[in-house]
Amino acid sequence: ISDYGANHKRFWRISNYEKDDSFDVIFKVYAPYGKLVAEKTVTMIPIKKHFSGKFDILCIGDSMTRSVTYMEHIQNKLYRVNFKGTRSFNGILYHEGRGGWTLGKYLTSVGDDPSPFLFPVGVDNYYANMDFYNLTTHPSDNIYYFSGYYDYPKIQKGEVYCSKGCLYTYDGEKLSDNPEWEFNFSKYIKRHNIGHLDAVSFLFGANDMQISKYEETDAHVSQYIKNMNIMISSIREYDPDMKIIINMPIPGADQNAWGFKMCLGSEKRYNYNMMKLSEAIIENYSSDKNIFISPMAACIDRMYGFSSASRNANQYCEEKETFQSNWVHPNKTGYAQMGDALAAVIEKIRG
Repeated sequence: ISDYGANHKRFWRISNYEKDDSFDVIFKVYAPYGKLVAEKTVTMIPIKKHFSGKFDILCIGDSMTRSVTYMEHIQNKLYRVNFKGTRSFNGILYHEGRGGWTLGKYLTSVGDDPSPFLFPVGVDNYYANMDFYNLTTHPSDNIYYFSGYYDYPKIQKGEVYCSKGCLYTYDGEKLSDNPEWEFNFSKYIKRHNIGHLDAVSFLFGANDMQISKYEETDAHVSQYIKNMNIMISSIREYDPDMKIIINMPIPGADQNAWGFKMCLGSEKRYNYNMMKLSEAIIENYSSDKNIFISPMAACIDRMYGFSSASRNANQYCEEKETFQSNWVHPNKTGYAQMGDALAAVIEKIRG
């Protein structure tokens, strides 16, 4: 219910709103026969584009961030948004996106595909994981996982590197068989010459909750919040006033896409998990003045925001039906809608 916009069959939408004033939208959910079961009033705040100054942002995420599509949309739509990180496929837009990764993997992965934020405890001159360095130098064996990383400068005397889980000096002397690692945002900024940042953005949930059973949901949501708090704490050690954006994870495609992909998950359970995770994000972070929640989950078109394909209706039928074909990854339209949600938050932070 609102004085503005239009309530369609599948969504409420507004466009060409030319006022500066905020306005309320009332959402009501009814059970059969008119019983009101839920009601919420949401204030819509129009955000104007900025046309001066630049905005430096680091986006951390999974395959949706690795695709860079929602970031490209933002870069084309907003004025001088500069994406930073250690990975880029065009030398312009950088990020920290890794396919198949969870939030927790950025806190734990130290093998030949290591988290860029992990550093050996007590070591201030860490160079790199040499096994990973060699794979990124020649990524043709697995382009998806090891392409797009910048060329490391050559290791310098006095620096320490990791190989096969052990730490070594520049001269090859072994320092530790089993080093302790820590998530250290300050060392990440320094080691990779990231420079100035206005905000850090997180987009996770798809891998964290994808096949979580109903009885596991609460525990997995709690672990997500625990992991997020560790990262936020480290970011604030680097800069107590850093703006942090947590994107609400988008829902998935319909059951047809899940059926074609796997039998381990389902549309209903996945979207329940995304809902519970989004609720936890709001509960834990909405009152923090330096944390902004991006409503990606509320902006994507679940019917036309995912790829589709034509298949035989059944094994004996020649007639074709169109099904959604990707269970969690949006198409270009869906990514653009995700980008719009994050773009609004960026402009809000700009002030």
